Amino acid sequence: MSLPEQIRLCDEIGVEFVEIVAEIFWGLPGDRSRWSEIKSALEKVSVEPILHAAYIELNMASIRDRIAKAAVDECRLCLEIAEYLGARYMVIHPGNLNRNFPPSFINRARDNLVNSLRDLVEEAQNRKVMMALENGWNGENHPVIDCVEVHREIIERVSSPYLRALVDVGHVNTFGADIIEYIESLKDLIVGFHIHDNDGTKDQHLPPGSGSIDDDVYEHCLRQDVPSVIEVNSLEDIYKAFNYLKSLS
Repeated sequence: MSLPEQIRLCDEIGVEFVEIVAEIFWGLPGDRSRWSEIKSALEKVSVEPILHAAYIELNMASIRDRIAKAAVDECRLCLEIAEYLGARYMVIHPGNLNRNFPPSFINRARDNLVNSLRDLVEEAQNRKVMMALENGWNGENHPVIDCVEVHREIIERVSSPYLRALVDVGHVNTFGADIIEYIESLKDLIVGFHIHDNDGTKDQHLPPGSGSIDDDVYEHCLRQDVPSVIEVNSLEDIYKAFNYLKSLS
């Protein structure tokens, strides 16, 4: 499906938000003709856009400063897209420390993430675009945000009203943490959720109700006055997730 087709589908299903990923498989972020195509599609529906900044091969926490700078430059362009589309907020991945570095370098990576975000917040403020920092997952690399305390600490170190939190419940589950406790501990900073499921061992993006996350976690997300965005792997899984979530309300 093209992005305009996906936007129309979201409107037909009856969802309130669509999260657009600013990646090269959609001709983003650099193809400005694609920006206008997406904006035109959004103007024909009642769905509100959210933008997810480019993230593939990008790492704002890289301990190689030039790599971190390249990621910041891409995110600057994504902020321009978010402003153009009137996005509710822009999701940002926190990056990671490559598995080939010793874990003792993690604080350096976190410092680099803070510096990268500080470089971005002035632009976010000028464009009146909220940035939402997402938590990491337990995978092959060392995650920069691996718990709620670090999630909060990084946002507070940047200290800008244009940086808030997005909680990905599937990512929290890969650490075996209490997801509702994570949400409650960060509640004053949360502007949105990513919801999907897994078996707790890796980031699988299964439809909610298909893994080890309890129903009450999704119910808790849906009770908050912020968007809950479904992140799954196929159109079939979108329908499964949407029907499951409707059954909880």
